[in-house]
Amino acid sequence: MLKKFLTVTFSLFILSSVSTDYAHASDEASAKKKETAAKNKEKSAKDKEKKAKNKEKAAKAKEKKAKDKEKAAQKAIKDAQKALKDAQKEEKADQKEEKDAQKEEKNAEKAEKDALNDEKKAQKAEADAKKKADTKKKADNDKKTKNKSGSSKSKASRFSGFLDSAKEKAKEAAQQAADSEIGQALKEKAAEKAAEYEEAAKAKALEKVSNSSLGQKALNLKEKADHLKEQADGALGIADNGNSSDDAEEAPAEDEDSAEDDNSEGGEE
Repeated sequence: MLKKFLTVTFSLFILSSVSTDYAHASDEASAKKKETAAKNKEKSAKDKEKKAKNKEKAAKAKEKKAKDKEKAAQKAIKDAQKALKDAQKEEKADQKEEKDAQKEEKNAEKAEKDALNDEKKAQKAEADAKKKADTKKKADNDKKTKNKSGSSKSKASRFSGFLDSAKEKAKEAAQQAADSEIGQALKEKAAEKAAEYEEAAKAKALEKVSNSSLGQKALNLKEKADHLKEQADGALGIADNGNSSDDAEEAPAEDEDSAEDDNSEGGEE
């Protein structure tokens, strides 16, 4: 009986001890499980926090990148606007330069045209001067011939015997005047002047062709054309002086004829 009691008591003790150990082990396992869960939760929270920080960092980087892109875009726009303004400014400068060049070209063409007109006027003045000199010389010669012929006829009417002689002497006097040294010198001088004018005109034409696009050269051509005109006026003065010299030379011949006729008249009487 006692043995059973002891056996039951021991069994209960063992059962109680085992139950206590089991309960204790179960509590410890539960605590460890909870601790592990807490650690996992904390780790998860840290991971989430880290992800959030990384996400925030990525967002900031993205925002910075967007701002950089915006700044780059604004800078590109400003550069494009500046380039456009510079291009417009350069285009205006080119247009102004082109207008100035066209204006200068027109002025040069006008100056060249004026120079050509002046040159033509000078050539015309030269031709008119030469024509006038030739006409005056011819008129003077005709007048002298007519005067001598009239004088001879008048004397021939009074002295019929000396008519042929007077006519012959008048012709000889006119021929001598035409072939005199002064007349020959004037002819040579006129020919020399004509050659000079021709060379000058050729030089002007050559210079005009070589420098037709330059306003200053055209002005120089105009000045030289004016000088050519002055030379033509000078030629007219030379021709007038030459005719006066012819008159002075031929006058003694006429006086000589008159003296001869007077001597003849006196001898006949």
